[in-house]
Amino acid sequence: MSDKDSAQRDLLGKIIAMQDKIMPALDRYEAADELPADLRKAKENIQMWDKEVERADGRDKAYREWPPKQFAHALKKHLSMFDNHTTKEWIQEYERLVERLHYDADREHL
Repeated sequence: MSDKDSAQRDLLGKIIAMQDKIMPALDRYEAADELPADLRKAKENIQMWDKEVERADGRDKAYREWPPKQFAHALKKHLSMFDNHTTKEWIQEYERLVERLHYDADREHL
């Protein structure tokens, strides 16, 4: 495994770990039927993306295209709905991690 692949796999792990921290807050809003439609859709897409990442074990580049970016955008758009400061910090950290995720699998740098 190259250093690039290792770094990319590490980044994917960090992104998924941060999603796991954020999901309980979304689940609470969804249970109360207060989750905006775009955020609900982004949540569904990111959950499917998680499964693809786990199944591909970092080998398939195609699954990285859109879901993390969509999820980060929806979280940022609705940041004010979260009343927990820690959750807001996790969302901001998630955005920073997703920014580091390259969508062009052919790039030589991370």
